[in-house]
Amino acid sequence: MSRSPEAAKRQKIQQQQKRINDRLGLTTPYCMSDHAISRSDIHGLLADGEWHSTTEINDAANSTEGTRRLRELRAAGLHIEGRRKADSPQHEYRLAR
Repeated sequence: MSRSPEAAKRQKIQQQQKRINDRLGLTTPYCMSDHAISRSDIHGLLADGEWHSTTEINDAANSTEGTRRLRELRAAGLHIEGRRKADSPQHEYRLAR
């Protein structure tokens, strides 16, 4: 029985999130804090490979510390690209493919 492409994508994201949590030492339920949930939500946002603004990332994190969670994802080994938006002080980010 084959899985749908959406189910396969969801499973791949869950596996990546587990590896991230393991690299950051988040191995117990107690460690799965709001920060870990925010990282997971940001990773889910970036998983589409499209560019996302800092506003979108902060919204996904439900805080103004979305870029901090983004740095934690980078520290855990994800390759996240960043660039400055044209004619704007804003930056945007995406998960490299």
